[in-house]
Amino acid sequence: MTEQHFEVRPAHQEDADRLIELRSYYVSSLYQNILDKDMLAEWCRYEAPIIGEWLAQGRYHIDVLVINDRIMGYIVYGASGEPDMGMIVEARAEYPGAAEGRHILIRHALDVFRQDGFHTVKTWLQHDNFRIRFLFESLGFYRDGTQKINTALTEEYAYDGYAYQFRR
Repeated sequence: MTEQHFEVRPAHQEDADRLIELRSYYVSSLYQNILDKDMLAEWCRYEAPIIGEWLAQGRYHIDVLVINDRIMGYIVYGASGEPDMGMIVEARAEYPGAAEGRHILIRHALDVFRQDGFHTVKTWLQHDNFRIRFLFESLGFYRDGTQKINTALTEEYAYDGYAYQFRR
């Protein structure tokens, strides 16, 4: 078995095409059972490039997971706008063991938040995505009692707020 070398590093503008490709794959997998093929293609054309805009604007931290010299995942995170609270916007990984890749990325973001003096980190997880909820819970996140509904095209999706508290 070949040993895999990985690193987490800040995303650069030249990474934008790969980030858009990864986000397109994510959006496609999320909505493939909901939208017809043409609608799905249109939604991906709209939704996937947003990560390139985030990268260009510098609004969030975007770090990439590089495995054997190829970007295989990313995490988008930053200040939430509330005092001492960070926000994980999304974490994606694509390769056999993608959950492990997201785990690495989320732990990395938590380390950055801790170093930057944040007390709490918040994220929103789709209510019926049990695998991702289990992943965040295994890292110490807990449901914080908040909920929201997002509408994508014609469908509504329920999200639960999850929080992580740093020990003082």
